[in-house]
Amino acid sequence: MKVLFHLISGQTMPVYIASKILKPEKNVYLYTSASDSNRNKDIIKNVISGDSDENLISAYDYRAISKSLLKLIEQYKDDECILNFTGGTKIMSVASFNLFSQKDLTSVYVDTENRDF
Repeated sequence: MKVLFHLISGQTMPVYIASKILKPEKNVYLYTSASDSNRNKDIIKNVISGDSDENLISAYDYRAISKSLLKLIEQYKDDECILNFTGGTKIMSVASFNLFSQKDLTSVYVDTENRDF
C-alpha cells in the first residue's frame, strides 16, 4: 500500500496536489496544536476522499518530531512510505526529511510558485 505523509500548516494546496499526483491508498496528516494546522487538517480531510489517518506532532522539537515519525514509519513498515515535506514548520520539514532520507524513503516537495513537483 502507498502511504503519503503530509506536514500540515497554512497551505492546503500542496497537500491536495501531492495526493492527486501520487494517488496514495492512505494519506497520513501530521498536524500541530496550532489552530491553522488543525483547522486545515480538517478542511483537507473533507476535500480528499479515501483512507486517512491523523497524528498530532510537535511543531518545534526536532527530537520529538523524529521520534513521532519513526513510530509511524514502523507502523507502516510493510508499505511504501512517501513524505510530502512542503508544509509544516521548518523544523518539522528538516526533521522529517532527514529521517526519511536516513531510512532511504522517498520525499517530495510541491513548488506551487514554479508549478513543479
